[in-house]
Amino acid sequence: MGAIVSRIIAIGKNQIGVAENPLGSNRTKYGVFWDTPKSKNGPYPWFNGKKNGECGWCCMYSLWESTMGIKDILGWDYDKIRVWLGLPKNPADNAGAGAPHLYKYFKAKGWEIDKTKGQPGDYIFFNTSLGKCSHVGRIDSISGGKYKTVEGNKSNKVGQGTYTISNTNGNIYAVIHIPYETIEPAPDPSQVTYTVATKYQPLTLRKEPTTKSDAIGELAKGSTFTSSTVVKGEDVKGCDAWVEVNSGYANGYYLSPTPVVTDPEPDPLPHPEPEPPKPVIQTYKIKTNTGASLALRAAPNTKAACIVWMPNKSEVTVSGFVTGQKIGSCDQWARTTYKGKSGYCLSKYLTKA
Repeated sequence: MGAIVSRIIAIGKNQIGVAENPLGSNRTKYGVFWDTPKSKNGPYPWFNGKKNGECGWCCMYSLWESTMGIKDILGWDYDKIRVWLGLPKNPADNAGAGAPHLYKYFKAKGWEIDKTKGQPGDYIFFNTSLGKCSHVGRIDSISGGKYKTVEGNKSNKVGQGTYTISNTNGNIYAVIHIPYETIEPAPDPSQVTYTVATKYQPLTLRKEPTTKSDAIGELAKGSTFTSSTVVKGEDVKGCDAWVEVNSGYANGYYLSPTPVVTDPEPDPLPHPEPEPPKPVIQTYKIKTNTGASLALRAAPNTKAACIVWMPNKSEVTVSGFVTGQKIGSCDQWARTTYKGKSGYCLSKYLTKA
């Protein structure tokens, strides 16, 4: 999952429950936003005519999410976002409050995909009883063969829905994948890519690094994200490292940093007592197979908290070796110091300086 989609999903979770004021009026802050002239830092005139209280607002809400996500991550101005999304400046058709028109613009960009292949961040359009496009929302997560959505103007507020993926001839009219990945910012070299490695279920994203904290979202099994922040939190099955994801945290026991270790997942190993340092300190260089950074861990196993990521080819000092978790054919871990921080790393990724 890229930075833009992650940001859009986080924005959506903060909007759930925002309602019309008064109910039944179609008046929302999203309508006010689209009415704000450019001279006052608003995007108007994206759509023809004023929108505050004049029409249904499912499209306005979904486009507001996308616009805010792109603007937050890339800093684009509104016109650049509008052009990239394929929306006319002053459409004769009402993109701001008409799902069929918005669908038409996205379809013209070639963004329609198989209705069963939607992913978080994708737009989902819905049928009327006559099989016509009538409403739009955004896929928030996927679980148990169902799309979970966030939608504007759902019972007069920003609400959530659940739809069976296999029922593509029922409620679901179309799925649109907006290719945010093509405009993603260049990755931060200090960031690490993680894969959610749960066996079956999604991984719960929590507000604080503890299972007692409020759940604020889910990460699908097999999904990926990047992060440069690891904090110490509640110990879960031998792992107290929690990785920051947007505005929440995920426990590292269920995450696999790249390069992904393909050996069967071992049981968490106890932290052995560190051996006394040897009198001779030797200098080594990091040399990973892929050129990726190497984790310096608090103990000689992959479940221990990551103290710091050591870039490939950087110099470290080694004061000895211990036996730890076996990765492939190697179970030798080096007691390593990098920039004043000490811990353990797998010896097969070290070469004499």
